[in-house]
Amino acid sequence: MDISKYEELKTLSKTFYNFMLKENLKANDKKAKRIKDCASYLDFYCDDTENYKKLAHGFFCHDRFCPICSNLKMRRDSFELLSCINVLKKDFNYQFLMITLTVKNVSSDILKDEIKKIKKSFKKFRELQSFKKMSKGYVCKLEVTFNKEVNSYHPHLHLICAVNNSYFNSRDYLSRDKILQMWRNSYKDQSITQVDIRKINTATIKDILEITSYAAKNADLFYSYDVFKVFYNSLRSVQILSYNSCFRDIRKKIRDKDINLLDYFDEKDFVIATKLLMYNYHDEKYQLDHIIDLKKTSLYLKKSYHYILKTVTD
Repeated sequence: MDISKYEELKTLSKTFYNFMLKENLKANDKKAKRIKDCASYLDFYCDDTENYKKLAHGFFCHDRFCPICSNLKMRRDSFELLSCINVLKKDFNYQFLMITLTVKNVSSDILKDEIKKIKKSFKKFRELQSFKKMSKGYVCKLEVTFNKEVNSYHPHLHLICAVNNSYFNSRDYLSRDKILQMWRNSYKDQSITQVDIRKINTATIKDILEITSYAAKNADLFYSYDVFKVFYNSLRSVQILSYNSCFRDIRKKIRDKDINLLDYFDEKDFVIATKLLMYNYHDEKYQLDHIIDLKKTSLYLKKSYHYILKTVTD
């Protein structure tokens, strides 16, 4: 991601800071200071061309509603999910489906309860024998969008499901209409008309980003303070992203470094970092403060490189 995008997020973080002050956060609190100083400096690994960058260090507030921190989490989650998919595809020959489970739009006063109902309904959905037979594992993300024209909120779930390679020609295959009826029954609302199901193109990052993106898009979250307050009160204690079955198992192995991810990506997918670019935030801009030539460091000479994945870069 270009440094100018970080400048946009840093500007938006000021709106977030001001909204949090309205939420009774005191300016002299430690949390307030962390939010205000979030991303005050950023260091990036990059290749010789500087076309590919990867965040190396920085100071962050780690608040889930911070536009900077949520963007960084999205990128980490994207790389982790893409890595899981590559391992499951290569070692188990799985294919992958994107399923979206929707409900009707709701007003702000019942959004929090509606989210609880959706989660409770999905627990019933995932326990259905037909879903268990279809899915070898899944990742689930809650997303809420805001419709400013009618002042309503649309909570829904995105799933990425791993299925056997033979799934589309097997007796376990579930049509869209079948999944729709399963969701209607689980949610106890026969008036639901929309679910979406499609095969994922794992050669691109697009579908991965859809499931790892923010629980609420910045354009919705920071539309106004009143809208922000609804999102904040409805989502602040809710689990947004969950891994299950084979996805959870592979993620644990990746985190424990029991899997060498370089074995699951093509060599052309990576570049080797040769520089460290160090930026400080001054006068509404990120200014390049220092450049370190990594090729002159001991780690580089020992071939302990930092690899940058081209499809998920900062």
